[in-house]
Amino acid sequence: MVHDNSLNGTFVNDVKIDGSAELHDGDIITFGGGSQIKAGTVLRQPESEFVYLFESIEDVQFSLFISLSSNKTMKNLKFE
Repeated sequence: MVHDNSLNGTFVNDVKIDGSAELHDGDIITFGGGSQIKAGTVLRQPESEFVYLFESIEDVQFSLFISLSSNKTMKNLKFE
């Protein structure tokens, strides 16, 4: 589950979320770039610096976000 409390918005598979969204293996999460966009709108954010591929690790209590826009990887983010 990803929770969005930001002013800039969060997109899952190019759809702006409203509050939170369940994540599945292979989902693409984009942070930012959507402050003026209504939730539910489908819009690709090709200029975003924060685009990640979500992968859950079976039998382990953490998730892995692999950056598609930079060489940074985030581990152990809140995963429910």
